[in-house]
Amino acid sequence: MRLKGNLRDFPFQGKNGGVFQISAKVAGGSLSYAEGWPTIEGIDAELHFNGRSMEVISRKASVLGAKVTKAHVALPDLFAQDRILAVNGQAEGPTADS
Repeated sequence: MRLKGNLRDFPFQGKNGGVFQISAKVAGGSLSYAEGWPTIEGIDAELHFNGRSMEVISRKASVLGAKVTKAHVALPDLFAQDRILAVNGQAEGPTADS
C-alpha cells in the first residue's frame, strides 16, 4: 500500500500530487458478488488499486463448476456515477448448472 497526500483530497483527482495505490495477491479467495449470483471460488489473482481505478488479473477461479482462466477485470473509475466494468477471460465447463 502506498498513500501520500492530504486525505481531505482523497481520491486524489490530480490534486496536490496525492497517491493511492494498493497491490495484493489473492490465493484461494472467493467472491460473493450479490444475492442471487453464484459465488466465484478458488480465486488466484493479483488485485491493484491505483488512484480511482481497480484492476484484477486472475490466473484461475471457478464458478458453477466451470474453470475460469486468464480473467482480467477493470474498473477505470471507482467513483464515477456511471461505472463501467470490463471483464474478459476464458471459461471451460458445464453449462447446465444454474
